[in-house]
Amino acid sequence: MDATRILEGQFFPVWQALTPRAEYPPGSMPYVNIQITKGATREQRSQLVKEVTDSLVRILGKKPEHTHIVIQQVEEDHWGFCGMLTEDYKKQNPG
Repeated sequence: MDATRILEGQFFPVWQALTPRAEYPPGSMPYVNIQITKGATREQRSQLVKEVTDSLVRILGKKPEHTHIVIQQVEEDHWGFCGMLTEDYKKQNPG
């Protein structure tokens, strides 16, 4: 199961991948920050870390030992989406 399927219909993921730019030396470490609404299990978070790391290795040739991934889980009443709080959006758009 890929990372997008884990989150499909359950969470609102925001992926921010900060990868090295031209001014950084070759081999600089990638830092990935994943922000989702609360509710992901430890198993799901573990799978996200593994699959994002695997993607950076496969696509950009990064070393897993240099890859940092942070997962932040945010309360729904602290997250805005589509002009309203996430919990309000879900009430108006069930499913």
